[in-house]
Amino acid sequence: GFADANDWFCCGYAMEEDGDATVTETAMHEGCHLFFGVSVDYTTPSWYSEGMATGFENYRWDGTTGKLTVDPLALHYATHARSDAAARRALPLADLLEGDAHTANNTSQSAAEVFYSEAWALYYYLRHSGAPEVDQVRKKLDALLGSGAYRGQSGESAEVFRRAAGDVASFEKGFFEFVLKLPTGP
Repeated sequence: GFADANDWFCCGYAMEEDGDATVTETAMHEGCHLFFGVSVDYTTPSWYSEGMATGFENYRWDGTTGKLTVDPLALHYATHARSDAAARRALPLADLLEGDAHTANNTSQSAAEVFYSEAWALYYYLRHSGAPEVDQVRKKLDALLGSGAYRGQSGESAEVFRRAAGDVASFEKGFFEFVLKLPTGP
């Protein structure tokens, strides 16, 4: 799918046998991009926007109450991220920070799965690790992004992240330790 906030347009499609669920998941993902794109006036790195939007794929609709809820723990992506980390197929944090969804999608299905799973895992870690030091990194990162520190130029994502995290190597170690403890599912 894709979303264009300038034209208030998003498109989702299914390429699997489970068409209805896949279309809805893609629509939720692209709708998140669209909403975020028209709601804020700053740019975010690909890993950040894809990590957030991927989390929105894990929705629950209650037809009785008409309420939509999003469960931030996307077991499909948690399973992939954990498996990639355990098998040492995960992207190094520096590569994830500078990577982009377009390139991953155009490389291979496997490259796309690794990118989206790790992007989701990093976004999830920043928001749900429960560790005060990670929460501080998230707050600094959000403030930097909100101030316009990231403008979409090559190398900026890693630099903005370094400014937020300080010791990126220690952060990366904690991140992958967290990923290896994620629950798994279908």
